[in-house]
Amino acid sequence: MAAWCERHQVTPSQLWYWMRKLQKAEQPTPPAGRPQWVSLHLDETASDEASALLVKVGVATIEVRAGFDPSLLTEVVRMLKTLC
Repeated sequence: MAAWCERHQVTPSQLWYWMRKLQKAEQPTPPAGRPQWVSLHLDETASDEASALLVKVGVATIEVRAGFDPSLLTEVVRMLKTLC
């Protein structure tokens, strides 16, 4: 425990505090055999971000998504090349 605390720059008392706090926050497990409904919230933007393309020109970064205008991207990249 001392090595972990040192490596993560946490005091042992802080670690014990959070361990107790998290242990109290744990929810009891449901009884076996009884179905439970669980809410699921999907992040709709996650799939969009995964399909985005990041183009770096100098210090500038351009995020390109599906349906972009290729001629506009070409103009922006040309301009950035002259500036960066």
